[in-house]
Amino acid sequence: MKLELWYIYTWIFNLIYMLLELFPMRLRCLFLRLFFGKIGRDIRLIDYKSYFRYPHKISIGSSVAINRGCFFVASMSSDRKYDIIIGDHVVFAPNVKLLCAGHDYRDYTLPDTSGQIVIDDYAWLGEGATVLQGVTIGEGAVIGAGSVVTKDIPPYTVWAGNPAKKIGDRVMNADSVREPSKKTVEEK
Repeated sequence: MKLELWYIYTWIFNLIYMLLELFPMRLRCLFLRLFFGKIGRDIRLIDYKSYFRYPHKISIGSSVAINRGCFFVASMSSDRKYDIIIGDHVVFAPNVKLLCAGHDYRDYTLPDTSGQIVIDDYAWLGEGATVLQGVTIGEGAVIGAGSVVTKDIPPYTVWAGNPAKKIGDRVMNADSVREPSKKTVEEK
């Protein structure tokens, strides 16, 4: 019975996503607000073909841009209020994946695993980047296109590759420098 309910939920949710593809962008974003656990003001973009699994477990800050084809998967089995926490002014290039849910490959029954993903303010994730469960990407960090992030990323650094490795520091223009955020994860 529980599995049948999950199939019905999945069917309804996918039907809603297919219908949302027909909505104009502004109306689509307004409708998506109903599903997210928390969503900030002035969302710059939630582009078409983006998919959010268990959106009620996703917190999105203000002035965020989520480009075409992004795929965010929260975990059905976690006890956390939010599995994915996205800060303010974060930009996701097309086809970025945030994967909070997985399976323990060391057990033949493949039990569910999960880990929270936190993307701090002013981070930028390049085309096709993948962030795995349990990772925090620091404020102002940049993740290169096609990278696979398997561990925490310090603030204002640039990482790329599979697995992602530090390739430099993010040096800001003098006219765009600001004080780092003092917000904690709990405040977001």
